[in-house]
Amino acid sequence: MKLYNTKKGIIIEHLGAYFLSEKTDWDAVVNRSNLFAQLLEEIRSLDADASLVSITEANLLPPISQQEVWASGVTYQRSREYNRHFRTCTKKNSKSAYFDTSKNRLIPEKKFES
Repeated sequence: MKLYNTKKGIIIEHLGAYFLSEKTDWDAVVNRSNLFAQLLEEIRSLDADASLVSITEANLLPPISQQEVWASGVTYQRSREYNRHFRTCTKKNSKSAYFDTSKNRLIPEKKFES
């Protein structure tokens, strides 16, 4: 099962069929407890619509709305490299070394992957 946030509304894909949800609040939908069972129940009352396939390919909205994004762009390797660099700075016992590294650090691009 897949869930799409689109300009037309929330689209549910299940077993190759596409359904337009009657719900419109993305946060309310994705934050429901027992989401999978709730979505299965919802699609029982909906008609499949093959035209929704093209919408899921071209009219997507971000898969988040009001939720917080934690650790975006951080990988184990990047974190390890930063920690090594930070330990080197603290060994110098210099506050300016720490501030130089934190102010001038590169901020990675955000990538959404499924």
